[in-house]
Amino acid sequence: MEEVEPEEVTRVRADLQVEEDFLVLSEAQRWAWSSRANIIFDEGAMKRILQAATELYDEYHCDDVPLVSIDMKYKLARLSAALALMTVSTTDFVTVLVRAQHVENVVSFIREDYDKATGLTIQDYTSNVDSVGAYHVVGEAINSGSTLRNFTQIIGTFFD
Repeated sequence: MEEVEPEEVTRVRADLQVEEDFLVLSEAQRWAWSSRANIIFDEGAMKRILQAATELYDEYHCDDVPLVSIDMKYKLARLSAALALMTVSTTDFVTVLVRAQHVENVVSFIREDYDKATGLTIQDYTSNVDSVGAYHVVGEAINSGSTLRNFTQIIGTFFD
C-alpha cells in the first residue's frame, strides 16, 4: 500500500464533499446555541460534580496561580452541560440529560490539561512598578518533575 502525504489528505479540492460528521456537528451546534432545552443533571452527575470539584481543588489550587477556585463545581456543571448539549444527550430535543460520564469526560480533560504543568514551580520572583506605571514581574520557573519541558510559556493574570 502506498503512503499518502498529510498535505494530500487535507488539501482543499473543488470536488470535496463535506463529511457527514461535520454536518451533524454543525447541526448539533446550531441546536445547542438556539436551544431552550431543559438541562437536567442526574443524581450520578451531581455527586460526581461535587466530588470532582473537591478533588480538583485539592490537587490544583494554588494562591499564586488560581487555576481551580472554590467555585469549581459551577465550572464543572457548565462544561458538563455544554458537553451533553454537543453530544445531543436527549431523546426528545426538549430535555438534555447530563450524566456522570459527561462530568467524568470534562474532569479527564481538565486533568490532562493541568497535568501538563505538573512539576513546574515558581522558584523566586520579584515585582515592581516603574516610573511610567508599568508593572514588571521577573522570576524563575524550575522543572522539578520528571518530564522534559520545552518552550514553556508562563502567563500571568493581574488583578487590580
